[in-house]
Amino acid sequence: TRSFIPAMPSHHTHTVEQLLSHRACLLDKPSPEPKKQYNSAMSAAKTIWKNPLLSSCTPKIGTGSTYMYSNFAFTLLGAVLETRGKKNIVQLLQSYLTKPFGLSSLRAEYPLTANYDRSERYVGKKKIYLWTRENSNWKVLAGGMEIHVVDLARLGIKLKKGQVMSNATRTVMWTAPDETMKNYALGWGVT
Repeated sequence: TRSFIPAMPSHHTHTVEQLLSHRACLLDKPSPEPKKQYNSAMSAAKTIWKNPLLSSCTPKIGTGSTYMYSNFAFTLLGAVLETRGKKNIVQLLQSYLTKPFGLSSLRAEYPLTANYDRSERYVGKKKIYLWTRENSNWKVLAGGMEIHVVDLARLGIKLKKGQVMSNATRTVMWTAPDETMKNYALGWGVT
């Protein structure tokens, strides 16, 4: 990863593949979780990449690798994509998915902005209450996007037909890289 982002601290020895497969030994969320508005994945990554890696973990793929889900891994992945694509993650999302595939509702989520098309989430068992949304722009690629259910179905159909990526690439992306966590591949939950 540091070959794409040389300014990243030296304790980040993971690869992009390890970021995608959650085998990079990164914490799930930085502490404290970012609350401010970021204009790019890189600006968010710079504020949290100083956090230590998981102790007793070595980033690797293969037998004995450690799977640990990490929102932060996808923030770093976004920073890599921004470096290569020379646009911020929101612009890349628009350029490579939203516009070419006619997915007009696919966008970065701005949860603190009113959106009447967005469903509300309620939580609780004995007392049900409205869940308070938090600013998720630091993790656009890790649950910080929203899409209308119809566009989501269209995206699924296009993926299955090989229109978003080749069938060969999809097979690689949907194949778990090792036996550690068979239901998680390269950026995709698989069964």
